[in-house]
Amino acid sequence: MVFVPFLELATPQQLAVFVKTWSLIKTSLGTSPAFQKVRETSQEKAIINNLRQLASSADQYFIETGEESVAVDELVGPTKYMRELVAIGGEVYPAFITARDKEIAATLPDGSIIAIDF
Repeated sequence: MVFVPFLELATPQQLAVFVKTWSLIKTSLGTSPAFQKVRETSQEKAIINNLRQLASSADQYFIETGEESVAVDELVGPTKYMRELVAIGGEVYPAFITARDKEIAATLPDGSIIAIDF
């Protein structure tokens, strides 16, 4: 919801025009190829950031415990290495990470993969 102070003084007709105009703007932005590309790029960067945090958490876990593998559930939680892991666009993160993994990847709903070196 958008709060616009001057709308408190608007007449019902002015409000109707504003709402219709705002709806058109939102609709046109949502379908714009450029806007779509910006959204995809933003989501990709957020997923990469999640993967980096997972990698860092796994590294710290391996250093502290001396173990060679870890379930992601052991890394993520309010009192764990990573507070939370929020899926940005319906992607799926690995269930386990091993110290021998060369990369950590997230699989997107369309089957494509975003990965970082580990």
